[in-house]
Amino acid sequence: MDDLLHPDPIVPAMSNRHLATAERIPPQKNVFSNISPSSSFGGRATQLPAMSAVEQENEELWKKLSTLREDNARLVSQNHSLVREIESVQVELTRSNVQFCHLEPSINEKAHHISRLNEDILGLEAEVEAQEKALRVAEEKLEESQWMVAEKDKLLEKLSDECKRVKNELYEQSRRGKRAEQQRNEALYNAEELSVAFKQFKEKTTKKIAMLQANEEELQNRLDHYDKNR
Repeated sequence: MDDLLHPDPIVPAMSNRHLATAERIPPQKNVFSNISPSSSFGGRATQLPAMSAVEQENEELWKKLSTLREDNARLVSQNHSLVREIESVQVELTRSNVQFCHLEPSINEKAHHISRLNEDILGLEAEVEAQEKALRVAEEKLEESQWMVAEKDKLLEKLSDECKRVKNELYEQSRRGKRAEQQRNEALYNAEELSVAFKQFKEKTTKKIAMLQANEEELQNRLDHYDKNR
């Protein structure tokens, strides 16, 4: 608002500078100053070569004057254009200042928001660093666990081989036990058969002995009777 109330002093300075430049342009020589009051066109016949040179110089001066006027007009036009551009820039600057005044609270709020975001980013970075540290610890524990698992796998493989060996031995022992049991059963069966046969043989033998004893007693009785009768 101060820029609107107090116009920029650059514009009058520029105008004064161009005016001073215009003032520094030397005044044009009067092309008729070389013509004396006593000279007249009636005496042109007597002073024709001198008048031709003067007219030629006058024409050149008119050309220079015309060129200077064109340059001056172009400079004035450029000066006006520059003044308009400066005024336009000043208006844009004023408008920008007004916009900045309107946007300044939003900018401050965004700056505060950015500061808060920076704090959040720092907190997140610290959290990420802590998580990375925890991840490294977890990776170390995982490597240790993998090593322990590998060792346990080796031990399990060894125990599995040992279990297979013991299982084979137990199978062999079981097979041998079954065979021994079968042989024992066969031996028991044979022993029972032998016992029955022995019992039958004993019974037959007992019967034969009894018969022999009976025959022996009968023979003894006969012998005794024979001896008595003789």
